Amino acid sequence: MLLPVLLSVVYMLAYRTERTGVFYRIFSFVSLLIPVGSLLAWVIVPVLYMAGQAPPDDDVTKLISSSGLSPWIVLLGAIALFAVCLSIAWRKKILQNYWTAVKSDG
Repeated sequence: MLLPVLLSVVYMLAYRTERTGVFYRIFSFVSLLIPVGSLLAWVIVPVLYMAGQAPPDDDVTKLISSSGLSPWIVLLGAIALFAVCLSIAWRKKILQNYWTAVKSDG
């Protein structure tokens, strides 16, 4: 689960704000969106787990069940990692540049 997110963070740290190509800006946004978006499962499934509604074959459910970790730790860890990724993307202006590229191309 963490490898795609870590690769996304490395890419975000290497992002060059001054590059103005539409493809570069859209690719950069997508390279952030897909791995970081997968973190949302690590937020939703612990909530479902605490409600007794978690899918039994899900990786998050298996991790919580087999490790004995509190669902709260998994939930808060995923939220923290998501917030860090969004913070990096905001500071590197990936989100703003994507929006600019989409508006100018349209």
